[in-house]
Amino acid sequence: MTDTDDIIRVAVLCVALDNATDDESKILGPKYEAELDRLQNDPCAIALVWIAQKLLSGKPYRLDSDNPTTIARARSLATHLGATITETESSVSAVCRSLRLEPRRGTG
Repeated sequence: MTDTDDIIRVAVLCVALDNATDDESKILGPKYEAELDRLQNDPCAIALVWIAQKLLSGKPYRLDSDNPTTIARARSLATHLGATITETESSVSAVCRSLRLEPRRGTG
């Protein structure tokens, strides 16, 4: 399982790539792809990178999942990033949980 710091490191690289010039993208792109390749053994890691990238960009994120481990990892990541977390039953299914993650104020 990939740790939170690794997830955040890749998400920060993604945010930098999103805001990069063409020249910077030529350098950051291969680094980002290499970091993503390292995460391939953890099926939840890519989703967590996406969540972290959204929160670091100042955008909210909603996650619906019936997997308690996924919910726990997303909650831990959001807490680490200082996000506000609201958990409810999901409208998708009775067994799903829904997390509404709001970025820490002052981000984005």
